[in-house]
Amino acid sequence: MQSVATLLTLAALLLATPAVGQTIDPYASDPVDLIALREETQTYSSGIDIWEVWICQVPNGTVPLTAAGVAATVEGGVRPYFESISGGNYASSFRTGGVVTASSPSSWPDNPFIYQTECEDLAAAAANPGASGVIVVVNVDYSGGYATGGFPCLPGFLCPETFPANGRIAVVGAATVAVIGGFPPALRTIAHEIGHTVFWPHSYGGLLDFENGVVYEYDNPMDVMSGGDHETLDIGTIAINRYAAGWIGPDNVIFHRGGTLTYQIGSSSGVQILVLPTEVTGIYETVGVRFASGYDSGLPAEGVEVYRVDQSAAVCDFVIAGQCSGPDRRISQVPALEDPAATAHVYPEGATFVVRGVTITVGTRFGNAFNLLVSGAAVAERFIDENGNPHESNIEFIAEHGITRGCNPPVVDRFCPAGIVTRAEMAAFLLSAIGQSPATSYQGTFSDVPAGLWYTPYVEALAALGYTTGLGDGTYAPNQAVSRAEMAAFLARVFALAPASSSGFSDVAAGEWYASAVDSIRAAGITTGCTPSTYCPHDAVLREQMATFLARALG
Repeated sequence: MQSVATLLTLAALLLATPAVGQTIDPYASDPVDLIALREETQTYSSGIDIWEVWICQVPNGTVPLTAAGVAATVEGGVRPYFESISGGNYASSFRTGGVVTASSPSSWPDNPFIYQTECEDLAAAAANPGASGVIVVVNVDYSGGYATGGFPCLPGFLCPETFPANGRIAVVGAATVAVIGGFPPALRTIAHEIGHTVFWPHSYGGLLDFENGVVYEYDNPMDVMSGGDHETLDIGTIAINRYAAGWIGPDNVIFHRGGTLTYQIGSSSGVQILVLPTEVTGIYETVGVRFASGYDSGLPAEGVEVYRVDQSAAVCDFVIAGQCSGPDRRISQVPALEDPAATAHVYPEGATFVVRGVTITVGTRFGNAFNLLVSGAAVAERFIDENGNPHESNIEFIAEHGITRGCNPPVVDRFCPAGIVTRAEMAAFLLSAIGQSPATSYQGTFSDVPAGLWYTPYVEALAALGYTTGLGDGTYAPNQAVSRAEMAAFLARVFALAPASSSGFSDVAAGEWYASAVDSIRAAGITTGCTPSTYCPHDAVLREQMATFLARALG
């Protein structure tokens, strides 16, 4: 759980004074605008995170503990957990601190929580320099705890990275690290609290509350931050937390804005997050994949999990740069139920469900991934750079038919209508337009089209289908602009257009290699020329023009 200290730390940050003239763009460090203050809250989530272990002996404590023994226990259990779920990007390491003794009298001697604040203060005063944070273990039999994440490193603010200046501390009970009554250590509590110290929030539905009206935040059994059995370290965390920590990057994210498209979403490689954006930055749904294996072996359900992320100022008490960030980020299941064990937000293979008007069908599993068929508009405006464009309806047409996903993956909110079509892009346009799949194996057809590039499967497939032989010298020139002459030849071949009489364009001589193709596309109604009497065969084709050519070709 988060501590009062977390809130006080954030409050102190809000009251601090940035550099003169300094303003903070909360999404400046996230190229796809998903996580507010993403880079700023990654201070501790990469490399080795050094934790110093302290034992706090309290008047009612009876559990024998040593700092060295506890450090060894959590080093052996928690460190490999984080190394695994971070893909090797992060490791929590634990070193021996010492022992402090709380002596304040208490009228509730059997309540260990009475001593937690004093234990925290004593350990902070005694800690050795250089650690990233301190874990304090109270020598009483309970498995709860709390933690504070410390200061995010915001531009213009002080950014202490070591304890105690950074404020990173966790306080837990002895049952989290010791065998008591035959029960193993509740190491999941340690992992949970460290999650808070790398700025992860709880993920919860918000439909349950205690009698005093406080919302219950532990009703997601799919997330180490919000549910499950404390005694087993067999649940990881959701994909958006791993993205926030920097363990997966923008290249592992794809946005669905509209149309009917198929995506392959994986649990540990390739694209791992499908985003359904809204019109408001910082509010969206995520679609991820989880399988019961490794440190996810304790998952109560497998399949595709869906969450809503809300970072608007309205959902938290402490706002930084106009957004709720880090442990105040609001993440909830879609749908949420009044049951702490519910997994209704996890959809198995073959399931079809609807999220905000977008229909998603979970297809066949391939290794660690599912193919998802996604249909419908997540936002009213698919591309923000096409309004008023004379080709707008045709741009929307090819997007709706899955021929384009835009020009700025993974966000894909732009089409770049004035951009020049390259031969690589032409291969993708054509193959998608005729419903053919990219090649699944690399043949090395062209010397300048190596394996591993985004366009290679499209070029390979286009060649295999007989629609291109390249430039005739063993190359394809993927980055070369497509001329209107080449465009005509491509369309005539791919759409098997019938021969036609002369187009009548004054700049298309009968003997030119492209003349018959121009004749065919004019007869088919695909072009009317660049003027009524000319075709401009040597001009480059723009993306907006290509949208119209394809829309006309498809009728």
